[in-house]
Amino acid sequence: MAGYSFAHEIRARRRRARDARRVDRQYRIQFIGRGGRLLSERLETAATYAFTGDEGYVRARVLESNGAMAWAQPVTIAPR
Repeated sequence: MAGYSFAHEIRARRRRARDARRVDRQYRIQFIGRGGRLLSERLETAATYAFTGDEGYVRARVLESNGAMAWAQPVTIAPR
């Protein structure tokens, strides 16, 4: 995706995702876990997911209203 920026942070037991906002587009941020399970979804330009410990992994995916998509590599979650 030309001109598209996606960033994510991992701090302790949380994952944060944000995208480079364009005024003419809408964004959907999804956090995906083991088996493709949708853990959380936000219609915002930034979102945070707090790990519960049973996800297996957490991946952030950003869907743009023009059909473009960006995603982060999964973070493996150790069971608590």
